[in-house]
Amino acid sequence: MPIDIEFQVNEAHDKLFTEVIYQKEQEAKVDVAKFFKGERKKYFKEGFPRDNKTVYRATRRKSYTSDNIHRIYKNILSEYRKLDIIPILTKQGYRYYADLRPGDLPQLSYSLLAMFYLGSAARYRPLEVKSLLEGELRPLVSDVC
Repeated sequence: MPIDIEFQVNEAHDKLFTEVIYQKEQEAKVDVAKFFKGERKKYFKEGFPRDNKTVYRATRRKSYTSDNIHRIYKNILSEYRKLDIIPILTKQGYRYYADLRPGDLPQLSYSLLAMFYLGSAARYRPLEVKSLLEGELRPLVSDVC
């Protein structure tokens, strides 16, 4: 499920926290109830509502200064890896996805597998790639390419 991650600070500018946001339209496409379970339920609480979006806010706020902001940022990224939130580098920059059904292999293995499949399909089965680009998997295929 595609998500957006926003880094926020409090009014005093001394505490850092994150918000995870996804479009309400995802509720019709995937089982979003799986998002707010397990480790993610411990890490997030419901945030302030926005138009056509669902927001979850990190429960803990982290104190930061200009000296330790890089370390705090790296710590937050490592915490997100444990929550099955995966960054994928696309043509438009990084996109973040919440893996609602984590697999047995690391996420990078699945990305490489998808790229290999699309590359070989483009070469040997162009009609199959055309049907993928015209079907409901189009956003995923365009992000992988």
